[in-house]
This record gives sequence, structure tokens and C-alpha cells, in this order.
Amino acid sequence: MANRPALARSQSSKPCKLCNNLDPRSHPATYHDQASKSRSIAHLSLQLDPIRLKRSEESCPRCRLLAEALDHYFESWRKAKPRLLLVLVECASVRLEVQDDAGSRQNLEIYAPADKPLPWPTLGSAQSVPKHSDSGDSFEFVQKAIGDCITHHQHRLCGQSRRDEFVPTRLIYVGKDPSSTKHIKLCQLPANKVKYITLSHCWGGGPTFTTTTANLHERKRHIEYSSLPQSFQDAVIIAQELGIHYLWIDALCIIQDSKEEWETESAKMSSIYENAYLTIAATAAPNSDAGIFSARPRPIKLKYQSSSRAKEYKLCARKVPDHHPITATPSSTPKTAQPPSPPSGPLCTRAWALQEHVLCSRILHYTTHELLFECRLTSSCECRAPSRKLPQATTPRLLPNLLITGKKDAYWRTWHAIVQAYTARELTVPADKLPAISGIAKGLLRGVDGGAKAYVCGLWRANLVGDLLWTSLGGGKGARGLGTEPEAWRAPSWSWASVDGEVSYEWVEGERVAESVKVKDVRVVPSGRNPLGAVGEAWLKLVGPVVEVELHAKAEGGQGIKYCLRRSEHSGVIDVVPDTLLTAAQYGGGSSAESAAAETRRARSGETSTEFNTKVLCLGIARYESSWIAGIVLGAAEWNGKRGYERLGVFGCGDEWFIGAERREVLIL
Repeated sequence: MANRPALARSQSSKPCKLCNNLDPRSHPATYHDQASKSRSIAHLSLQLDPIRLKRSEESCPRCRLLAEALDHYFESWRKAKPRLLLVLVECASVRLEVQDDAGSRQNLEIYAPADKPLPWPTLGSAQSVPKHSDSGDSFEFVQKAIGDCITHHQHRLCGQSRRDEFVPTRLIYVGKDPSSTKHIKLCQLPANKVKYITLSHCWGGGPTFTTTTANLHERKRHIEYSSLPQSFQDAVIIAQELGIHYLWIDALCIIQDSKEEWETESAKMSSIYENAYLTIAATAAPNSDAGIFSARPRPIKLKYQSSSRAKEYKLCARKVPDHHPITATPSSTPKTAQPPSPPSGPLCTRAWALQEHVLCSRILHYTTHELLFECRLTSSCECRAPSRKLPQATTPRLLPNLLITGKKDAYWRTWHAIVQAYTARELTVPADKLPAISGIAKGLLRGVDGGAKAYVCGLWRANLVGDLLWTSLGGGKGARGLGTEPEAWRAPSWSWASVDGEVSYEWVEGERVAESVKVKDVRVVPSGRNPLGAVGEAWLKLVGPVVEVELHAKAEGGQGIKYCLRRSEHSGVIDVVPDTLLTAAQYGGGSSAESAAAETRRARSGETSTEFNTKVLCLGIARYESSWIAGIVLGAAEWNGKRGYERLGVFGCGDEWFIGAERREVLIL
């Protein structure tokens, strides 16, 4: 840590030119937010030059506070010279955003402890987070958050979806208090009002403690508490502390070696999580052995004096906890949608966990820094971050809010945002691609006409044209960012579920789209008991403008292969965003780059992309901005004895490319 300069004898009455005395008022860049009819709140954001900050700390005691916090949490800041953004809000803690050359951002917070006096009037106080998440203070926070949700009339939405008659097939009886652990067992209850808690957790390499056909009888008789993985033990303690006698954990409440039961229970996920009293999210735990409870990082203590003779105040600084890891809006998503955010914490990288968090009415996140409680109205955290205006865009509020508004365009925008967030997450079993999001689809079905048939392989019949224009985000990074076709078929090529990796709808999101195609027929045959889950067969018939063009795959230096389209009547070329790596192959197998004998398809595992020129079809799907057409590239394909086309990628072009296009019926497999 750098040697400290001597504290200045006094601070000038004039505000510091760099930090404005950490006061958001009376600065040319100050703006006000109307907190109420009678009061407004001052806001101020300032870019800080690290070199000037080093100089200013010698004369400004408030700049000195910033430097002291940076020295503790970012020791290299004096040499690395990161980008510093100071964020000041009247009567709130001081925030300092630190961004390095790689673009990584972290935030510091300087605040007065809740029980200490304020050194200046615009500084806010905050609550220090308890040292450990299984402390009495942490459980007191949980009980208060849940109690407020249950008793406050504004929270009526939080209990709206629960049905008294619904009970999961099996529950774990955990007893009434910690002394009851010897009575833990698996049980099946009649359909009546039962309060239970669900656990959302990372399996990691897979829990070794599960229920199987062989041990089901023993699990019903007794479950040894000490044999449970640590996260399961911690979940039992939480349920007992909250006075809830039943717990639902997928590894124990579903027979893991029964495919038939797994399909049946996966179709019930929507009801299981919606009807739960609370969902516990082991957000920071990478597996079931890691445990839910943890020690928390401690804040550093700072001393502040406005001059050498002035009163000394005690302040704290800490890295800002991630107050709301779930509901940040991706930059490509319209503000009207409230989607889940990119993953934050091991659990939030898992695809299955997304629907668990969206479907529940109340969720308690055990994060690295603190506890975060969300319900369908608001959220709160242990550090007592300043309350936002109600209602908040919490994760559990997402579906109920859509069902209340009934706006179909909001449905589709939100679904697109959910798909992007979901496909950015990881799946241990690739075949779970559709089952792991089927609960959210079931929730949305309540506001869509047509029953289960309204949903087709991750797309919606009522918005099928818009839903077809998904883009593989790996496809925009050249061949190096692309994968191959999944080894086992799990969805038709027109569905985003047919590819691995993140997809988006950025091409048409926010645009006024006019449909260029008509849906003649669509067929989807589920492969199991979940009508919204795994698919055994699917195809789509569209009628729309089609042109035959050449697809060129060309090496682009270190960027890998670039794909583009050329039409003989036009001199220009159009870039293609491919769904996967593409290859030129003999129809029915083999490989060739001879355009006369080769067709184009998605590359399979072990294949690499090479340069080729082949014939493909371009199908115009939609027109937007009056003269711009978005569409999909199709290559000849055969599947299950049926001949048609498979989707290879997407393109955008001016409408002159489709002059003279033939309107044809195409079967997409």
C-alpha cells in the first residue's frame, strides 16, 4: 500500500474540483429525480482521473477516502490507471465504479454504519451484512422479508397462483425443529393444503445421494441426516428455522432411474415451483456438496476527518454486493421486456435453474455476499440497499405481470429475451434443451389461445414468423465461434433448440415486421409424457418467396471461414450468419467441394469447415423498414425418410434481391 500523505490541516470551503466533496448537489452536472411531490433527490456522476485523484488526496480528505478504499480493494490502481466513475446520490452511499482495460467492472461502496452519525448530510448509511449466512441476524432478515410479503395487501399477487389442492408427488418431511432430524423421510401426501419449500441447486458432477427404484422404500422409511450432501442438510435447517415441515428436492423427490417418472414430473415443474411457499436458491454453490451457508466478506473500516482538529467519524467500504443478479436487462432487449440477466454465480449458469427462478412466487438467493429475497412485487437484501419504487422488475413477477397486461407483443419480446438468457446457460444433458424450459412455456400458455398445440419446439404458433428469425450468436464470430450440429437429434432445424450455444432475436427485435411467408402446416410429436418437452418428430411447411443462390464459404485469414450469398443476376454479396459450422457434402453422405454434386448441411461432430461453393435456397420470412428482407438459408435434407430442407442460417438483404422470386411451398425438417 502506498505511503499516505499527511492529512491537510483543513478543507477549503469551496468544493473539491475533482470529487465535489462527494456531494451530488450544486454541480453543473447535477440532475434531480422527483422522489415525491414535495422533494427531489440530487444525482451526480463524475469521471475521475486516477492521476488527479492521487494528487487531490493530499488536500481533499474526501478524495483521500476514495484512494484509501481503492488501495485496499484494487492495489494496482495507482499504476494501472483504471477508468473510475464516481456515482453520487443524495442520502445514499458513495459508489465508485472501477473498470480495467479488459472492460471488467467492479464497484466499491463507502457508507456510514447504520448506528453511527453521518459526517456530511448527503452521505447515506447502510447495514453491514452478518458475518455468516446461518446467523440469527440472517434468519431474522428472512423471516421479516417473508412476513412482509405474506401480510402486506400489495403482495396479493405473490399468493395468487398457489392452489390448495396441489401437492407434489413426493415431499421430504424434515420435522418441526433441528432435534427432529432422526424423523426425516420421503412421503406422499393426499391433495390438501401443505406448505413446502423447494431447493434450486447445482448438481455439479451429480448428487450421489438420490432416490432410485431400488432405494425408494428405504427413503420412505428414513433418511439419515448426516448422509445428505451439505447443501441438502442446509436446506433442511432453513426449512426448520422457518417452521416449514416439508421440502422438495429434485434428486430425492423424483425417482432418478425412471425415465417415465422423470418425464411425468418434468411436466409438473411449473406447478411444483409456483405452489411452493418459498424457493431456496443455492446461488453460490457449484454442487450439492458445497453447502448453502457461507462466511461473508467483511467491509474495511475507514476514519474520516474534515480537518486535523475536527471530529473523527467511522465509515465503512466494501465491494458492492450484486443486489439483483437476476433481472438486469440485456442490452439487445427492449426496455419493455423484463428478462432474466446473464448468469451470475454458479447456479445462474445452469439452464434448469432459470425456470425454477421464474416460476416461483418467492425466492431466497444465498449469494457469496449476502441474502437476496425476491417476490412478485419487490426485492430486499441484507445490506439494506435503498428501496426502489414499487413495483420492481423481479424475476418471480415476470410471468404474472405478462398475464395481467395481456399484451401479445410483450409476450413475444419477453419470450425472446428468456430464450437468449436460457441458451446462454449450460445443460449437462443436451436432450434436456426443451424440457428445461417447458415450465416457463406452460406458464405462458395461460395467456395464449390454442392449448399445448400453441407451443411448437420452443416457438409459438401465433408468432411463428417472428420466432423463426433467431440468430446463433456464435455465427457472428466467424467459424471459430461456431460449433457443430448436436450428436443426437433433439429438435427440427427451424428451432433454436436444434443448436448449442446462445441465440438471440436482435435482427427483428423492436422492428415493425410484415410477414412474407404463410404457415401452411406444422407438426410436432412429443417423444414422452411432457407435451411441451422432448420432441420425437417435427416439420414445418411454409409458403413464401424463394430464390436460388450460391453459398460461398471462404477462408478469411485468422478469422476462420466466412459465409456469403451470391445471386447470378446481382453483382453484390450478402453475408450469412450460420447456425453452425457448415460443410459441403454428397447428398446422403460423403464430402465434396464440387458444387455440381454437393449439397450444403450443418457440420457434424468431428467435421471441419472448408472452402466451398454450393447451391442453396433463400426464403424471405419477413419485411421490415419497408425495403429490407430478413430470411433463412435452406439446404436440401432428408430425415426419417422425408425429403425437404434444413435451416443453415439467416440473412438480411434489400428487397431488390427478391425481384422475380418464385412463391413456393417448402418443407423444413
